[in-house]
Amino acid sequence: MEKEDCIADGEALWEMDDKRLLASACFCFMGKTDNCEELVLLREFRDVYLARYEEGRKLIDLYCVVAYQLVDKINASKDKNKYYEFAYNEIKKCLHFIKNRENEKATAHYIYLVLKLSSYLF
Repeated sequence: MEKEDCIADGEALWEMDDKRLLASACFCFMGKTDNCEELVLLREFRDVYLARYEEGRKLIDLYCVVAYQLVDKINASKDKNKYYEFAYNEIKKCLHFIKNRENEKATAHYIYLVLKLSSYLF
């Protein structure tokens, strides 16, 4: 997937296709619904906090390029349970930071999660 693929008719794909993004896939795998409290909070963080800043929008764009590939790699892995469990536990830490308004820590920790999973899967 190329960066340009993240935009369709002026709307970012991350607004259109959340189900293939890491947190959505992870929480679905763990038995949560797509509109669970955790995913709503993560989307709000993305849309209200990250998207407000140029650097945040760049992170979202970069994440969009990597996220679909990560989810596909996880789903194809024989260690899928391990990777989703790891992601779930790390995302819960991000949610803790968000709830405590530690937005920079939440951002940094989510970046850590994506880099760590990428190092395992690519």
